[in-house]
Amino acid sequence: MGIGVRIKLESLSELARNTQLRLRKSSRRASCVRRGQINRQKQDNQRKKHEHETHHHLHPRRARSVRDALLRRGTPQHRPRAGHALDAYDPVAFFTEKAAVKGDFKITATHQGATYFFASKKNRDAFQAKPERYVPAYGGYCAVGAALGVLLPVDISTWQIVDGRLVLNYSADVQKMFNKDPDGNLKKGDANWPKLVADHAK
Repeated sequence: MGIGVRIKLESLSELARNTQLRLRKSSRRASCVRRGQINRQKQDNQRKKHEHETHHHLHPRRARSVRDALLRRGTPQHRPRAGHALDAYDPVAFFTEKAAVKGDFKITATHQGATYFFASKKNRDAFQAKPERYVPAYGGYCAVGAALGVLLPVDISTWQIVDGRLVLNYSADVQKMFNKDPDGNLKKGDANWPKLVADHAK
């Protein structure tokens, strides 16, 4: 075999080896890309699952972010609409009628910077005589949130009277958490409340 032929064959052999190496590298890169895509998909699925599971559950990190968005100057009073304590529900009716009753926008009273609405003048007069008896615990914020040291909004349908106090929570699921240890949660909330008020005023 001539020298020229051997050189050509060696060149072709080298080219083949290089091609195989490139193919193997390319295959490994493709495999890595596929694994990366699969891992990202798994992470996305886990994140979505986590978000779904925690949407109506009290997660400390989420609680802090909600708290930061809600804190405003003045005494903490939950006002879903500006100045409307308890979303304009009559605070007295929770005790006297055992129901969530919308107040009349013409019958109001102000307490600690928040405006309360009443279904009747009788209820307003009762409130003005003893506001501390009817105002919601923790300014109308979530009781479990207060127990954890954060301010959270509430779902009015979670209302309940506990030891003579109007208590509300963030959601039905959080209310279940509260009801597992109502006395303990109220004790923690009461201990945290002065600091929450002070932080709110800063």
